[in-house]
Amino acid sequence: MTVEYFDPETKLLKRSEGETLYGKYVGKRTFWHKNQQVAKEGQYDDQGRMTGEWKEYHRTNGLPSAAYSYVRDELEGPFLKWHPNGQKAEEGRYAGGLKEGEWVTWHLNGKEATKARFDAGKEIGEFTAWHEDGSVKERGRFENGTRVGVHEGFTPSGQLYARAEYKDGVPVGTIQGWHEDGSERHLLPMEGGEPNGEEKAWWENGQLRYTKTWKNGRRVGPDLQYHRNGNRHIQGRYVDGVLQGVVREWYDDGKLGGLITFQSGQKVGLGRNWYPNGQLAVLDNYVADQPLGLHQTWHESGVRKQFGNLDGEKRRGTWFIWDAQGTLLTGNPQASGFFRDGTFERPLNADELAGAEQLQKNTEPMPVETDVVDPLKLFDLSGEPIED
Repeated sequence: MTVEYFDPETKLLKRSEGETLYGKYVGKRTFWHKNQQVAKEGQYDDQGRMTGEWKEYHRTNGLPSAAYSYVRDELEGPFLKWHPNGQKAEEGRYAGGLKEGEWVTWHLNGKEATKARFDAGKEIGEFTAWHEDGSVKERGRFENGTRVGVHEGFTPSGQLYARAEYKDGVPVGTIQGWHEDGSERHLLPMEGGEPNGEEKAWWENGQLRYTKTWKNGRRVGPDLQYHRNGNRHIQGRYVDGVLQGVVREWYDDGKLGGLITFQSGQKVGLGRNWYPNGQLAVLDNYVADQPLGLHQTWHESGVRKQFGNLDGEKRRGTWFIWDAQGTLLTGNPQASGFFRDGTFERPLNADELAGAEQLQKNTEPMPVETDVVDPLKLFDLSGEPIED
């Protein structure tokens, strides 16, 4: 008899117990959860293959969670699962390791959740799913494991939520979505199984939420997103599937919240974020989508928050971190100090502490070196262009 442990060194918690032969499990085997409730138990044949009946148990209360059988390492015959409360969760049958015939799942409250049929592991015929209250959630049809015809989704009230038509498993035409009140929620034109054309989405109040343009499955043209009140939220542009140029983000009151430049889908140059009150929150420089060089942040009150150099996600050199009251945070490897390759090396020395005091007195942003034209030179703080 051999015993395996979750931690081989302490040998406190058993993971499994049973016989082994030439490194393979043989005979009866029992597995445990970390709380030492039995997890599952079953048999292996003399070649190390699962065989006969297997049972699984819930970690929390030890009640059965599943029962099934193997023949030469392949699932065969009835398959049953139970919820922790003892309610049946799933029932079906395997043949040669593949799902066969009708399969049904149930919600925790005992009501049916899904019903489907399988032939040699591939779903066929009508598929239906239900909400916990018994109302239809989804319905559609499968042939040879792929979606065909119209598939629809519904809210618990019975309102049509989504509709798509499939041919040989590929969506065709326009995928549609609706809000609970029946108003349009989403339109996505498809062609050859890929988005193609103008995608639109709306808020519940009828305001446009976003527009996107697709060409053969790749984003192109403007990316325009709007707040629920109709004010612009995000504006950018895609070229052949990747972001290109300046991306701006606004708060719902129209104030600019963020600004960054993209080249071939990667952040480059100065990145800025502002608080709703207009106070600068973050100033970074990006190279190939990674922050590189001086990293500066402020609290919403204007008090400095962080000042130091980044190389990707790693801190390097001297770092200063202040709380909202402007007190320098020290004595913690995650606070102020000298870092090498992202690892805290030592506390601040006297000269560095003096430098931190001067920085907090002068909260104006320090110049950041960048090879990319500052997008703020072309746009004011409201995001309006100053020159074409």
